[in-house]
Amino acid sequence: MAGIWMSRVAICMPSIWPEGLARAARLHGAALFEGTRATRLERSGAGWCVHSPQGIVQARLCLLPANGYLSGMHARVHAHVMPLHNYIVTTEPLGRAGAEALIRNRLAVSDSRFVVYYFSHHAPMTGCSFAAREPTPAASRAIFARWCRPHLLSGFSRSLKDARLEHAWGGTLAVTPTRLPYVREAGSGTL
Repeated sequence: MAGIWMSRVAICMPSIWPEGLARAARLHGAALFEGTRATRLERSGAGWCVHSPQGIVQARLCLLPANGYLSGMHARVHAHVMPLHNYIVTTEPLGRAGAEALIRNRLAVSDSRFVVYYFSHHAPMTGCSFAAREPTPAASRAIFARWCRPHLLSGFSRSLKDARLEHAWGGTLAVTPTRLPYVREAGSGTL
């Protein structure tokens, strides 16, 4: 078995990153409208109008961090990304020794497939997280947990064959042809 060691790479915890991003945005004066589905974006003078079922939000600047949920809201951005369904499962607590036996030194590992499988410890270093792509976006947690299990075991078949999957969640993310983030000013005042 061979691999590449990349010492200047980091992973982020999917449950923590949005909280930190929201905190930083609020500190810089952003107003956040959580749980509000944007349905349309249009220019309004020097700013923007973001339409939603609950009404319209006007803003001088607009950030489109919608990932795979853009649904054609901005044609230029939409043309550079494709939606991909991503699912994550975590095992029951494995204990420090059990987690360390799987992946040493709290590293994250992934393969080099077109659609990447990745494995990491989750805080407080007691279990293993696994992510992959597939079923359908409407699949239930039980269905994608069942679907993910053999893929998780493909990486850790001996160590995790009896481990219970404790959590499962998923959603849509955007993937670019180069696999690099697509960050551009999509129009004056829009990123």
